[in-house]
Amino acid sequence: MQGWSLRRLIQNFACLVLLSSIAFAQSHDRAKLEKDIETLRDQLRQKEAEFLSAAPEDRAQFADFLHQTGTGLARLLPREKYREKLSVREGGAYFSFTKLSNSYDRDPQLGLEQEQLSTGFAGANFGFLASLGDTPLENVNMGDPSVQYLAAFVTPTAEPEQGNSNGEAVLGL
Repeated sequence: MQGWSLRRLIQNFACLVLLSSIAFAQSHDRAKLEKDIETLRDQLRQKEAEFLSAAPEDRAQFADFLHQTGTGLARLLPREKYREKLSVREGGAYFSFTKLSNSYDRDPQLGLEQEQLSTGFAGANFGFLASLGDTPLENVNMGDPSVQYLAAFVTPTAEPEQGNSNGEAVLGL
């Protein structure tokens, strides 16, 4: 071999083997890292779901109410406190009754920000808030006078029927 000594050939071969093993180790490590990241994401989703779920003592307190059909408990977190701390969009400050989700991306009907509940966030989305006073939640049903308006409400099918000229929801309580 012209210009190549046996020693140089062995050095180049050793270098090639070393580089190949490093590349294999990196791809193996990256695959492991990718799997670790997905595992951590799953753990984070589970922890956030637990953090956002109703407390066991609240479930116990409202057990009779929760045995009725179409009922449930949801937790809202203050948007200004948790917006950047949780992976769920807007930090669990919103709730969708139709999708049973705290994510702003899941068409929420209710939100909590600066100690204020709100509804009607985008487009044709709107909702109603009503004060029940000191009425125990388990005593509220569709025949209760405080929810008669909601029970009789017919949902508009066209967006212009849902709001005023400014596109704001018209709430009647």
